[in-house]
Amino acid sequence: MRTMIRAAAIIAVFMVVTITSCTNQESSHLRSAGVPPTPESTLKPIVSAKTVPSNSTAPSPKPADLSETNSDVPPLFDRVRRVVEKYGSRTKCNDLNGCPMVNTLVSMGADAAPAIAKVYGRTRGDDHWRLRLLESLGRMRHAQIPPFLLQVARSDNLQPMRVQALISLGKQGDPQLMTAIRGLKSRFHPEKHRAELLAIGFAIAALGDRKEGVDLIRKHFVVPAVPLQYRRWDLLRPGVYAIGQLRVGEFRLQLEDISERADPFVRREAVEALAALRDRQAIPAIVARLNDEVPGIRKAAVRSLQTLTGLYNKKVPQQWRRWWKDEVKKGTRGRIHQGLSSVPTRRRDANGANDPPSDGQNEGKPNRD
Repeated sequence: MRTMIRAAAIIAVFMVVTITSCTNQESSHLRSAGVPPTPESTLKPIVSAKTVPSNSTAPSPKPADLSETNSDVPPLFDRVRRVVEKYGSRTKCNDLNGCPMVNTLVSMGADAAPAIAKVYGRTRGDDHWRLRLLESLGRMRHAQIPPFLLQVARSDNLQPMRVQALISLGKQGDPQLMTAIRGLKSRFHPEKHRAELLAIGFAIAALGDRKEGVDLIRKHFVVPAVPLQYRRWDLLRPGVYAIGQLRVGEFRLQLEDISERADPFVRREAVEALAALRDRQAIPAIVARLNDEVPGIRKAAVRSLQTLTGLYNKKVPQQWRRWWKDEVKKGTRGRIHQGLSSVPTRRRDANGANDPPSDGQNEGKPNRD
């Protein structure tokens, strides 16, 4: 009997030692595998404190708020800022080489207008891209645009910004703005603010009162006889633009003079304005700009000649030089000066169609391009 009890005790001790050693080995394996030991305080039975009655349903989860996460499109303000960051440098956005910023902003739709105004209001300085923000607003229709542009025209410290705001106001197409625009004339001095007054003339004419607007342009569009008498060619630039857009043919000779003597930016504006007049007598002056030292002006001359002649297959200055040489040999040059050239003057509209040949009947009608 004693022998049996002693054997049972030995077996029990052996089993305890075996179980302990196995547990230690398992713990060492877990530690070597990077698994932390589980504290005893966390080993609680998975028992709900409250029991849901069988005849009731559990509350449904709250719907997720998708106002900020359901769209991959960033807010308009951030999108406008990204466009500015992408195209805002002068190498990517300037009047001589073109600027895709305006078309990109306009493609965002009229709902982007408040965001564009907000970006403009949060910045300062004469950065070129700020002008493009105002230009893009001129091509949109939104209730907040006219008040904002009027505020810029009244209070912005920089003349280029005031001028562009006035031009954009003229493109809004709302005659009710004329009263507010007329009221701005008294704020500007004829000598110091010639550019603003020319822009006001364009806006008034574009919004419906052509006579008053053109009279104001005629009063302040004075081209100097000697370049040194008038170094600020940029002050005439709004007038050059207005003459082209409004097709005021009486200023053709002044535009030809400006296209030769002004600074590069105003020269380019004059070349495009000559084409907008749709006057074939301007072809010799535009041909002369094919040899301009500035590439952007040469490109503008090519586009202008395409507009006046309808020969869109000629795309480089060399082709136009050969064409003009042939025209001179054929005696076309004299007929051009007399307005009798047989070369059709067709202009492509936004849809790619051509206008009828110019016969002088379009003079005085605003250019809606």
